[in-house]
Amino acid sequence: MTGQDIKNRQAANEKQRRDLDATLNRLSHLRLITAILLVLGLVAYLRQDLLVGAGLAGIMLVAFVALVYRFGKIQKEIAGLSRVSGVLKRYEDRLVDAWQDLPETGDQYKSKDNTLSTDLDIFGKGSLFQYLSVTHSASGSDALARLLTKPDLNHIADRQASVRELLADDDWAIRFEALAYEPKATKRNREKAAEQKLKAYARGENVETIDQANLIGLGLPLALVVTIGMALAGLVSYLIPLAVFFMQMALAITLAGPVNKYKETVLVFQTRLEGLNERFQMLLDSPFESAYLRQMKADLAQAPEGVAALNRLVGLWNLRENFLLYFLLCGCLAWDFNMIARIDRWRRQYGENFVRWLDWVGEVEALSSLCTVGRLRPNAGQAEILETDVPSLEMTAATHPLLAPATAVANDYRQSGETTIITGSNMSGKSTFMRTIGLNAVLAYAGGYVCADRFAISPMRIFTSMRVTDDVGEGISTFYGEILRIKKMADYAGQRRPMLVLIDEIFKGTNSADRIIGAEAAIKKLSQPWIMTLVTTHDFELCDLVEDAGVNGRNMHFQEHYEGDQIRFDYTIRPGRCQTTNAKHLMRMAGLLDAQDAKGADQDVL
Repeated sequence: MTGQDIKNRQAANEKQRRDLDATLNRLSHLRLITAILLVLGLVAYLRQDLLVGAGLAGIMLVAFVALVYRFGKIQKEIAGLSRVSGVLKRYEDRLVDAWQDLPETGDQYKSKDNTLSTDLDIFGKGSLFQYLSVTHSASGSDALARLLTKPDLNHIADRQASVRELLADDDWAIRFEALAYEPKATKRNREKAAEQKLKAYARGENVETIDQANLIGLGLPLALVVTIGMALAGLVSYLIPLAVFFMQMALAITLAGPVNKYKETVLVFQTRLEGLNERFQMLLDSPFESAYLRQMKADLAQAPEGVAALNRLVGLWNLRENFLLYFLLCGCLAWDFNMIARIDRWRRQYGENFVRWLDWVGEVEALSSLCTVGRLRPNAGQAEILETDVPSLEMTAATHPLLAPATAVANDYRQSGETTIITGSNMSGKSTFMRTIGLNAVLAYAGGYVCADRFAISPMRIFTSMRVTDDVGEGISTFYGEILRIKKMADYAGQRRPMLVLIDEIFKGTNSADRIIGAEAAIKKLSQPWIMTLVTTHDFELCDLVEDAGVNGRNMHFQEHYEGDQIRFDYTIRPGRCQTTNAKHLMRMAGLLDAQDAKGADQDVL
């Protein structure tokens, strides 16, 4: 979708909303007129004009009910159009590089054990998750987080086929997302929490059942009927059925704790059920051809039936929200106990399948999220997954997925199972280049669209050491944190399985002498034919490692040029080692050095 496409859709959407608002206004006037005529009919009836009054009142009552129904239906349509407008606005924000305020940041998935989550900006504000996400359910967020960090590398092609199908129809995607979109953060969070609770209940986890709920639900109402009959027959006092009535009320009050847990679990999720059923129907009606989505359709065959049954139970339970009605229902029909018994029966019949249905919807949300790059960037394509055990990467015109396309600089690059040492001045593009490779690899393995004209990569496990900081709580310094990360890489290397290793400013947390010694040892350890290693550094001494017989390596670099006092970068990677530095020039620009002190080209240090 282009910006103009979104504007056209928004304009059409707004026109439809205005038309419905006008219809709603007319219906409001008609409701008032029918209500007045209904009253006039009742007045005529009371004045003994029975035929005219009854006829007019009857016709107006039917008309009033029909108008109320139509009014409610149009209100739902307007609400749906508002959600569509919200979804379109989110796409527009991505196009104009204003997406960093979208609410789904994925912060909850950050982990100390998953270095990719922070090193590659996969989660958090300004992250890949935030840019991609069209998920509006807890299941969808979980699925997207899994695909970005722990994808099954044996089924990439299946996911790619599914993503291609979901990308084909913009209207379908917008409608599917809009059915679950909720702009209010408080309500959105409550619904997601309720979804998790309902899934746990459906699985039978932490279910606080009420013993003998079935017996109470059947026995006490029956006892009330019997005692009322006996009282009418003069066999017992009317105080007996009255006592049974209040016994039911007392039990409901006594067991209010577990009853309210059922209520919170089911009723909070009720606003999602109607939209959920529509989403199931959309998935079932779509002529998917990929094996993965066809399996999804087969598993969802009974979903509308199961959700409709739950929706009916929610509707019945909602009756208890009217205090007077609840008083009568509880006292006469042991309503809470009958509802709990019915919901428990629903869980036994549909619970296990219900969890799977929600997970499938979440999976489709996640796969739809992987369409985002392809939907908004015309030159994006899916990666070519190379079927080889040898680490391989070939990319043409690849850019950083989180940078605005208008400003992102594209790079061509090729590497196999070797070590590349990348040098370059401060701000020349080394770290961005590393993340360009890492993030596009993440998208490729997930099955999504990548930001490149061509991106061919073999399956590899990704390891990073980029944003390493100290951990005061654990007593770990930055340097030791780097050691731990690289040790983890070295340990995994012992398995001789394909690896992609990205190390930014190796061992920057210690002095230059120790840094060089440690870096040389680490690079030699990671220089293996099954490992594709990229290391950035300011230590030019490391460039000499490519001459070492134990290192299959090469040097690459980024460079800058000067226009007057201004530093200019082209952010393009080139063969060979860097020959220039800019640290002193930057310090002079900041006023920390005078012009005389800044002369020369000493080695750049962090």
